[in-house]
Order: sequence, then C-alpha cells, then structure tokens
Amino acid sequence: MKFIPGNSFTNRTTKFGRYFKRGNTYVIKNISPKDGKFTYTFTGSDGDKEIVFNTVKEADAFLSNF
Repeated sequence: MKFIPGNSFTNRTTKFGRYFKRGNTYVIKNISPKDGKFTYTFTGSDGDKEIVFNTVKEADAFLSNF
C-alpha cells in the first residue's frame, strides 16, 4: 500500500475527470475494507468522493497516474 490516509495529490490529467476535477487537490481521507473490496474516500474543494477498488494494487496503480 503506497498511498495512505493523509496523502494528497492534484489531478493534472484529463482522463480521470469523471472522478476528480482537473487542477483540484485531493486528500485520502479514509480507506475501508468491505466485502473483499476497498473503499477509498477522498476529500477536496468539491466535497467527498468515494471510489471502490477490488485490490490495493489496483488502487495503487490508479493513484500512481496523478
């Protein structure tokens, strides 16, 4: 697990706009396991967002793009 609660990042990409607005900074607020999946909660200027990942490796791969 590379990314833990408290890590922050700024979306500078255009391909993940449906999850995060471009140019906004987001902070991982919480990571919770549920039914074998992991729910990551992010907080930013536009409110909280939740994304469900199947594995921690999948989440790390996704977050490495920012």
